[in-house]
Amino acid sequence: MTTFAIALTIAGCNSRSIADGAGSAAPADYEARGASMGSGSAAATGVAAAPAPPSAANPGGAVPVRPTDSRKLIRTGDLAILVDGVDGARARLEALAASVGGFVDRAEVEHAGGTASSATIVIRVPSDRFDEAMRRTRDLGAVTRDDSQAEDITDAFTDLSARLANSRHLEQRLLKLVDERTGGVSDLLEVERELARVRGEIEAAEGRLRLWSDQVALSRITISLQAKTTAPVVVAPPADPSWWARVTGALDSSVDALASAGTAVAMAFAASLPWLPFAALGLLLLRFLAIRALRRLRAVPTAVVAPPQGQ
Repeated sequence: MTTFAIALTIAGCNSRSIADGAGSAAPADYEARGASMGSGSAAATGVAAAPAPPSAANPGGAVPVRPTDSRKLIRTGDLAILVDGVDGARARLEALAASVGGFVDRAEVEHAGGTASSATIVIRVPSDRFDEAMRRTRDLGAVTRDDSQAEDITDAFTDLSARLANSRHLEQRLLKLVDERTGGVSDLLEVERELARVRGEIEAAEGRLRLWSDQVALSRITISLQAKTTAPVVVAPPADPSWWARVTGALDSSVDALASAGTAVAMAFAASLPWLPFAALGLLLLRFLAIRALRRLRAVPTAVVAPPQGQ
């Protein structure tokens, strides 16, 4: 029981230290790395130093060995370019990405009038050839937007790697406790819950490190291609028609109106043809009723008024 309690207490302390963010204390090797990186601007930028002049200590004038740049940089670029043809520029971009060891990550093309009018293409290139890829991409046309950024994640990457190592060490200690089975059932369940939580942290840290490693190794460049628009064609206004043209135009309009009226009448007559039998039956019924009413009126005798007597 005491062994499980001490182990869980240590696991909780390690968990809190692992869960700390960027505000936690950095490992001791940060200072050594910072000292090596801060030894000179030439080493930080990767520019080769000029040969040192011959001296007593360095008779051959050999270039002193500089510490390599171990920073982890996520480099991204954003370019907007006006090109003569979007399809041709896209093909050149695909060839460019392949030539530097990269690939096309995403491509969106918009069409207008049957041809490509604009496109957004994302390429991934090795980070050590990022500058070359940006320079060659600018040669595709007229650049209207040019933006490049570099995010230094060295401290975060190193800190997360150290916390991942601590988590793996804690996982091994918890597995050892599970294998020994020296405590009760409740203690064993508590250790297994702690083990599951630690493994979740390990998986999350491994996923984040894989993502960062991919972003550091392959830089991302987003290129927006826009086809150049041609100058609009100016059409001269038509000349004023002559007197005879106006007369013939009026005559043609009158004939067209007459033809349209005749067409309308013919269509109305054709539309009324199915109703003609019903209209004829209605007229016959009205005629029959009218004749019958007249015959009844004629059959009624006229009343004779007798004159009064004594007159």
